[in-house]
Amino acid sequence: MYLGAQRVRSTGGEEGVNIFGYSHRGSTDIDWRAPDIHRIADRTPGRLMFTITQVAAAGNAVLSYLDVAVADDVPARTVVQLLNAAMLARPREAPRPVAWSYGPMALGFYVTPSRRERADTELSELKAELALAVATAVTQQQATAPLQIRPPGPLRIFRHRGAAGERYVLDSDSRTFLQQTFPAIPLPASMTVTHENKAAFTQFVGASLEAEVVQVLTRIPLAQLDPLAGAVILDPNSGGEVWRSAGR
Repeated sequence: MYLGAQRVRSTGGEEGVNIFGYSHRGSTDIDWRAPDIHRIADRTPGRLMFTITQVAAAGNAVLSYLDVAVADDVPARTVVQLLNAAMLARPREAPRPVAWSYGPMALGFYVTPSRRERADTELSELKAELALAVATAVTQQQATAPLQIRPPGPLRIFRHRGAAGERYVLDSDSRTFLQQTFPAIPLPASMTVTHENKAAFTQFVGASLEAEVVQVLTRIPLAQLDPLAGAVILDPNSGGEVWRSAGR
């Protein structure tokens, strides 16, 4: 299966993301244990399964793209899990286009030089569009129920205050969502910050302690978590918000 998301600009200046999916079911000339994304995209894309078009394909300029290759028999839920995990494993300092693999999935990403300063955002947006296509169009092809690929709200973290400091804990629904979406990433039970450590962090690091808490508890950098779900820290007694990320 070859899936692609392309951000394109029409000759009239309209921008959007076009999605396509190709099937290789029945094909025997590709090693799906270690697929070659360039060979599949350039030479053997397969048989067209679906397209999702935001901008009519006629003389468009491609501003960025995300290509994915994975075996047709991999369940759609697993495809989304692999896709999310692959975002954390991609090479950071690499030329464009860049190709990498995560397990049985191969990926390729390109962004035009004029947009490279927002490459991380571009990749996150393309990944989100592609994951949505997997959750709908690919599940339909596999005759399975559509997936919920985002939680209904931001991931929730409770801050419990004590005499010695503060203890942060993911709520059960948020933990379940992360475990189902990123099954290979172990999650800590909680994070404790003493008053002394909080003061030192604020003085010497100067960054957001809450963002650090979110990253420790979810094992995902906030910049990558925001497009997926975002996060909010709550007081367990009042239910009031202590802090909210920019994502949701």
